[in-house]
Amino acid sequence: MGSAYMTIIDAVIKQLENGIIPWKAAYNHIAKSHSTGQAYSLLNQLLLERPGEYWTFNQVQNVNLRIRKGAKARRCVFWKILKVDKPEEQSKNIPYLRAYNVFHESDIEGLVIHEPDEIDADYDKADNIVATYLMMNPELELVEKTRITFTPSYSPKYVRVCIHNISDFKSKSEYYSTLFHELVHSTGHKNRLDRIVDLEDRTPDDYSKEELVAEIGASMLCSMCNIQTTIEGEVSYCANWANRLKDNQKWLLWAGRRAEEAIEYMSIGLEEEV
Repeated sequence: MGSAYMTIIDAVIKQLENGIIPWKAAYNHIAKSHSTGQAYSLLNQLLLERPGEYWTFNQVQNVNLRIRKGAKARRCVFWKILKVDKPEEQSKNIPYLRAYNVFHESDIEGLVIHEPDEIDADYDKADNIVATYLMMNPELELVEKTRITFTPSYSPKYVRVCIHNISDFKSKSEYYSTLFHELVHSTGHKNRLDRIVDLEDRTPDDYSKEELVAEIGASMLCSMCNIQTTIEGEVSYCANWANRLKDNQKWLLWAGRRAEEAIEYMSIGLEEEV
């Protein structure tokens, strides 16, 4: 693995060892690219711990501004999946990462920074995401149960998401975080993104990787709706993921990309509704 990616993995494991869930922390405070105005991908959210806009050195120079003396650049990565074809061999998808430096907006002399207004959680948008996704996938059933002891889940066999009623959760944010988690799982169905391995062939690693996809995807959806989630995790949860990622360093890249695909899939039809 490249040094840029290992920097990310090391930072993620350190956060987990300190009791912080990195994919939740990353999307609770959004870092954006100055050139696009859009939020960075998961890998860069993990690298850029401060919210706000980030500029490259050339972008700063192009508007005749200067970097504040003593300011330190942050590492950022551009990445994509390259399809490599070889004669008489099956094509392979290989992740390509290139590191570059960016500066936080506060490091730029003379730049007027507009502090963002406090934005309330947009639960109407969350409901719209759920309703639109279910409308686009009418075979998927959402079942809410009240005061019954069970674990929220997605069943590929019955094409069903089961979750407690919102009134049974400690907070709305916990409800939507859990619901989004299970709905991201549902995107892996063979008739959708075909990501989930059949139960009879599923290994513990397959299960863990899919859980990571759902965890990251739920955090992304909560961020889209300005829903703040708890970033502190239980000791056993954080310790488990720290150990799993130490032993399986490529999982984060794999799961991050699959989570982005899941969100793109769940957003089909959403723009027309907004």
